[in-house]
Amino acid sequence: MSDGLGAGGWAKRVGTLVLTVVVVVGIAAGGAFVSDQTSDDDPDRGVSMAEFQPENVTVDRAAAEGEITPDRSVVSEGGTVVIDDSHSNRWDRETIEPLVRGLTRVGYEVEVHQSGDLAAALDDAKALVVIDPGQELPSGDVDDIRRFTGQGGHLMVAGEPNRVGISASLFGTSLTTRESSLTTLGAAYGASVDTAYLRNQETADVNYKWIQTRSTDAEGMADVEQTSMYTAAAVRVRGGEPLLRAAPETRPSDSDDTTDTYPVAVRKNNAVWLGDKTFMRGDRYRVADNEVFLTYLVEFLASSDRDTSQSLDGDSDDDGSGGSQNQTVGGTEPVDSNY
Repeated sequence: MSDGLGAGGWAKRVGTLVLTVVVVVGIAAGGAFVSDQTSDDDPDRGVSMAEFQPENVTVDRAAAEGEITPDRSVVSEGGTVVIDDSHSNRWDRETIEPLVRGLTRVGYEVEVHQSGDLAAALDDAKALVVIDPGQELPSGDVDDIRRFTGQGGHLMVAGEPNRVGISASLFGTSLTTRESSLTTLGAAYGASVDTAYLRNQETADVNYKWIQTRSTDAEGMADVEQTSMYTAAAVRVRGGEPLLRAAPETRPSDSDDTTDTYPVAVRKNNAVWLGDKTFMRGDRYRVADNEVFLTYLVEFLASSDRDTSQSLDGDSDDDGSGGSQNQTVGGTEPVDSNY
């Protein structure tokens, strides 16, 4: 029986096979040629960023031990701390859990503000926490926060550098940039969080984006020696006092030449600004002296001397009913944000 291939068919098969082999060999040879053109005697020629040079990558892990131990003698007696979740804030339970636990240990209650009038939510509060908002705070909310800190309330703001991700839809995928929307709030306090992340090849925890920081001589920072930040941004506050600075030879991701000991945590009066939120997470807060710095932040939030009998809106006839929606988390498990 015939297999359906005559002499011409076999010739075509053999010819195709030979052509395929020639193409594969040609590609391999071409690839080797291109490689030779770029490598020469230096395998890293043409690569200016040290993070692409494996022999220069730090892989040492910082020790993870310790616990948040706030000193009750330096905090105010009881009160409420509000965590903002009304501006598309990007945090989850693991982000705030250590902070909440520290606050409840000194007798504070924690409420999550999810919607409604921010002034009503802050009326009986001692401190406010704003973490990585996904939308700008409107001018009315910024004014409320300014009055709040002007009355002695404490404010902690944690921003992040820009992050690029892939967004998928029915029409395909695209790159999207996510940034902390802190322009309006920052402008009111002369503060900003940079969009570029900081990197350090010489002093880092595991990889170049997990930078090590050093404490300054600021009051309350004596017990903080070294912390780990996870993809942090530089923080700039006009007239502020840096609390933490990146180790020497730290560079922003948008420059290969400029090195500095960039501030990543800055305090000015009743406000603290941070360039990273991840160091607070349940799986990160015990690394290096992160828990000691988090203890400082707990004590900062809980040491507000604001008189909660003061009104933020000046309307004594407004009892605040239906004005805002807060969820108390206190010593129970905190709720998830829309992360």
